[in-house]
Amino acid sequence: MSKTLLCALAVVVACAPRQTQAQPLVSNIAIHINRQDGGEPAPIQRRYETLIRSAAKGDEIVLLQKYFRNEVLNRAIVDAERRGVNILAIYRDEFHPRCEDLISPDDSIDCAGIFFRRERVHHKSMVLHRSNGNSTAIIGSYNLRERHATSPRVHTALSFDIESDDLFFAFYKLHADKILGLSGADRTHLQMATEGGGSISFTFHPSERRPLTDFLQAISRCDGPLWLSYYRVTADAVGKPVVDRLGQLVKQGCDVRFLLDRDQDNHAIEQQLKSRGIAVHYPDERDGKLTLGHKLLMVRFSQQLRLSQSSANINQESHDRDYNLSIQLTGEFPEVERTLEEEFLRYW
Repeated sequence: MSKTLLCALAVVVACAPRQTQAQPLVSNIAIHINRQDGGEPAPIQRRYETLIRSAAKGDEIVLLQKYFRNEVLNRAIVDAERRGVNILAIYRDEFHPRCEDLISPDDSIDCAGIFFRRERVHHKSMVLHRSNGNSTAIIGSYNLRERHATSPRVHTALSFDIESDDLFFAFYKLHADKILGLSGADRTHLQMATEGGGSISFTFHPSERRPLTDFLQAISRCDGPLWLSYYRVTADAVGKPVVDRLGQLVKQGCDVRFLLDRDQDNHAIEQQLKSRGIAVHYPDERDGKLTLGHKLLMVRFSQQLRLSQSSANINQESHDRDYNLSIQLTGEFPEVERTLEEEFLRYW
């Protein structure tokens, strides 16, 4: 082969585009809602139970929760460990029934190697299941508890899938390791693409980031109502900028509607919201009071849905001290938008 031809081939090889591996997409995004009516089991619990019972030997499940107080789900977790699923469960407050009460004397299950209690863990409805390199997650504001008969709760959770997931799983697991003191890694933010050309971002707290404030600053107008539904809001270093920005958006013509839990600690912030022209409602039913478990913000802007779902209240403690997770979703997700709009209007 001539030297000239060799040189020509070298140029072709050098200039040929390199094959790059496609980035994983977040897909099958869906919203699940627990309401105070309806029988057991609640929709989010059913989703949890199905996911945990589908796990096979060698799969991994990571659960980050405020507490484990649901016998059906606690048994499902222990049964999954018995099948050879690798379980890591971290919680803050309560664990009933205990793992030790759910196993037989001849079981080889090491309860202390599954469930870990740590302070400041405030995650709610956080479960990640990884199988054959693919992940399924349920993330929201639902505590793993039995349905409360005298003080009903309303909650939401997002679920989604990620194929060939090395990115999100590593990000999620690193956070769990940090809570356990096994890692000092400080990566708290991750953004990924979604099906349909949208995007989703994850922010673990504690963090210097203020995802809700950043979320609102990126909105210059509202193409429809701007909905918020939260359990608790405080006019501190995290809450006040949010309230101030909402007031600015009202002046710019936004129809800001705030569903607020009827907690006595919210009385002060209610007056501040109303003084800025923000409409405030309590989500009570004809049967009486209920506890609002949502931590949501939703609006249409620039022909897209903008949604924030979090386990964090709008206060400094939730962002700077407690372990929480906030999600921001942008794109076209008509079923999620329709379902949440119906949920907000239900209590408005």
